[in-house]
Order: sequence, then structure tokens, then C-alpha cells
Amino acid sequence: ILGIPRRQMEDALDSIVQFADIGEFIDQPVKVYSSGMYVRLGYAVAVHVEPEIVLVDEVLAVGDEDFQRKCLERILASDRTVYGVNTGFGKLSNQRIDSDELLELQENLIRSHAVGVGPTLPVPIARLALVLRIQALAKGYSGVRWELVEFLTQMFNRGVVPVIPEQGSVGASGDLAPLAHLALVVMGEGLAWLVPPPRCQPAASKPMSAQQALRKAGLKPQRLMPKE
Repeated sequence: ILGIPRRQMEDALDSIVQFADIGEFIDQPVKVYSSGMYVRLGYAVAVHVEPEIVLVDEVLAVGDEDFQRKCLERILASDRTVYGVNTGFGKLSNQRIDSDELLELQENLIRSHAVGVGPTLPVPIARLALVLRIQALAKGYSGVRWELVEFLTQMFNRGVVPVIPEQGSVGASGDLAPLAHLALVVMGEGLAWLVPPPRCQPAASKPMSAQQALRKAGLKPQRLMPKE
């Protein structure tokens, strides 16, 4: 979605609204399941008009929803070298990062990739990008803390929508720049719209600082942990 020009994205949303059976979705929260490979297409309509996401029981891993995270923490405690966790990236992969700099590594990685340009994505598309990020992380394979998934869910439910420029990519990994702008808001940096329920469009004509949007929504910026 993030690589499609604005007109095509708006046409795609119009097509979804026109052809999807929206009656099934309008009066329901958007349910995110970890076992599904995708968010059902009809939910794109609900994301457009419905402000709430519910993380259903199925997203919890059997026995321990933090299992993958604990595996990662055990690896870190063992002092093993793991690419992208306690090393640099790309050509700097042979550079080991000290444990007391791992949080700074996460923040600098996000800031360095948040270099998108051009017009910003329409609010419904940015909200859908947030839903898809929640869906991906809720699977548990990324090893992020469950608290981060819940925080992203609260961002969506309380109407905090990251401002994401339409253009920007890093080689073949074309979603890194847009998703970095999304992650900036989690850290309390960058810009965000505030779309308080039940509105579907921003209350103000201009975006505000992410820190201000989070504060108005009753949320506090998060410090990203290793690999997050």
C-alpha cells in the first residue's frame, strides 16, 4: 500500500467501500488475529469509519505471550553477537554495540530512516498502516514486548495517527522509511494527527507534534527496547 500513488490509494479505498459487504464490519471493532496471514479486506472499510481495535484472545501465544521476547532477552544476557540486535547494520554489521548503547541504537536507527518526502498519506491509509503493523507484531515472531503491541493498539483506539510522507524508500526495503515515521510517533517524535473517536478526520487542520498528540490522548512516549 505504502508505495502506491495517492490517487490510486484513494481509488482503492473507494473500490473497497463500493464492493465490500460493509454491513458485517461497520458495527464491530476491528479484530486483529495473530493466526491470520492478513487483516481481512473488509476491515479496511472498518478502519476507515470505526475507531476501535480489539486484540482477541487468539493473538496470545499458547502459555506465554512473551515467549519470543524472553528468548531474545536470554540471548542478550548470554553476550552473544546477534545481527541487528547488538551490532551495526549493513556495512557496519561487524561493529559490536555495547549493551549500554542498545537503546540509543534503536532510536538512531528509526531517526536515520525517517526521511520520507512529499505529500502525506491520507489519514485512513496511515491508520490502516498502523493496523497492519499491529497485526504483524501480534504474531509474536518479531520478539517485541507485548506492551508495545498494546501501546500501538491504544494509539489507534485513541485516535493518534502518525504523519507519514508518501515517498521514501531504502533500496528493496521500500517500507522502512514510511514505517520509521510511524515508529517516531511511538517515541514521541515526529508529527501526528489526532482523530478522536468517533471522528474519521483530524480535529485540527494541521498535524501536531507527536508528543502533544500522545499527551492529549493520555499516552506516554515509549522507549524502544533492543530489536524493537
